[in-house]
Amino acid sequence: MESISLHLNEYIHRNAKVKHLNDFFVTEFKQRPDNILSVILQDLRTSQSDLRYIFKTFETNKHAIDWYYSEHGYLNNYSRYFHQIMGSCQQPIEIVRYLPILAPWSYARNFTSTEMGKVPESFADKQQLIRLVKKIIHSKALKKLKQIKDYDHNTKKFHKEHPEHKDANFGCFFEKSRILKKLISSSIKKQITFKLVGRDYWVEPMCNPFTNKIVFKIGAVADDVVFILKISPYNIEHIQTDHAAKTKENQMLRGDSPYLNAMVDFYLKLNHCEHAANIVYYNYEYDFVLYAADEGSETDFDDATCRHLYQFNRQHLSDANKLGIYMNDINNGNFFKTNRGRLVIIDSGHVSYCNPANPGVPGATTNLSNLCGRSLIESFGACGLPAPLS
Repeated sequence: MESISLHLNEYIHRNAKVKHLNDFFVTEFKQRPDNILSVILQDLRTSQSDLRYIFKTFETNKHAIDWYYSEHGYLNNYSRYFHQIMGSCQQPIEIVRYLPILAPWSYARNFTSTEMGKVPESFADKQQLIRLVKKIIHSKALKKLKQIKDYDHNTKKFHKEHPEHKDANFGCFFEKSRILKKLISSSIKKQITFKLVGRDYWVEPMCNPFTNKIVFKIGAVADDVVFILKISPYNIEHIQTDHAAKTKENQMLRGDSPYLNAMVDFYLKLNHCEHAANIVYYNYEYDFVLYAADEGSETDFDDATCRHLYQFNRQHLSDANKLGIYMNDINNGNFFKTNRGRLVIIDSGHVSYCNPANPGVPGATTNLSNLCGRSLIESFGACGLPAPLS
């Protein structure tokens, strides 16, 4: 029999009056669905195993699946319960604690505030931070970064403007990456400074030319606190038309966008995941996300370890997996080892989220986009094999 959470075990002992547990669960979801759902979703780490436990009380897997999708089964009751929770939330961060797949239109329309977290003291207040982000967006450095970024899908333009690389094989990801990263480091100043309302700030580009975001190290000259800023290369100005708003939503739904990074990273942090990055603030209007940088070092996993997605998730990211988060893009650039030995996901742009006990609802939530060409959950599910957590 599957393991069961302490919460559900206590609920069964307190309320079950029938001999067969299957009868108990079917009746509970028909008569008191909110009660049992609140128990299952009380601890998101055990919610999947609790649902598997319920499934095992059915005679066959087919019976369990039929019940899951039935009128009084799990999914319909969960959808109604989720909408109740969402309706009671005042801030987006309250619902993101439950689920990292909130759609941009739900995020923007259901809450009076579209921010999550707090602006650190280093930036004085929100308006000061926005002014700094706008300065960066309109800087010559960002213009150059965008130009180099465009080479990723415009090889002819690259070869024309850089004939010294006329023999470069842009069909090879690693060769293209090496050349463009070298071009970034040689074309852009290591550190840029901005002065705003009596405060000086330093900004250091650390861009990967293949992402749907642009990344900087930033900080106030007056203190020694280092932050990581992820900004969208688009959408920084106010949206004026419905078409522009839809375009912004579509870009937010692309893999590795600041929006999806913020959803996943706040979800992990709010659930005290040991692999969570130290995210501190997200601004939906301008689509940028801010992290406090941890002290530590880059990881040095070998190529064989990075290629084995299943084993890597199982061995190194089990706590994230329990929360339904699975990494598809395993490379050293996406992780960081703190001085205390904690493995941190610093780039969650290509993850999958999967939890049948907390799956989200049509219209309000979405799937996480994955542009790295691999999806651990779908691949193993199609083969009839369990996810790493199982």
